[in-house]
Amino acid sequence: MALMALLMGVLASPSPAVRRLCQRTVGRNAFAAAAPALLAMAAQAACTEDLQEALSALSRLRHPDSLPLFRSHMDH
Repeated sequence: MALMALLMGVLASPSPAVRRLCQRTVGRNAFAAAAPALLAMAAQAACTEDLQEALSALSRLRHPDSLPLFRSHMDH
C-alpha cells in the first residue's frame, strides 16, 4: 500500500519524465487503483507523449472506465 501511495503522489509530479516513468510502472504492475488518476491525466494531456503514456498504462490495466477514452481516440 505504501508503494501505491507513493506512485499516486509521483503521478502528480511537475516533471514530465517522472510522470511518464510512474505511468509505466503503474501499467506494468497493474495498479488498478491508479486508473482514475490515469484517466484524468489522459483527459488533460498537453502533448501526444503524455497522452500515449497514459493510454498505454490504462491499456495494461484493462479498466472498464477507460473504454470511452479509447473509443474517442480510435480515429486519430
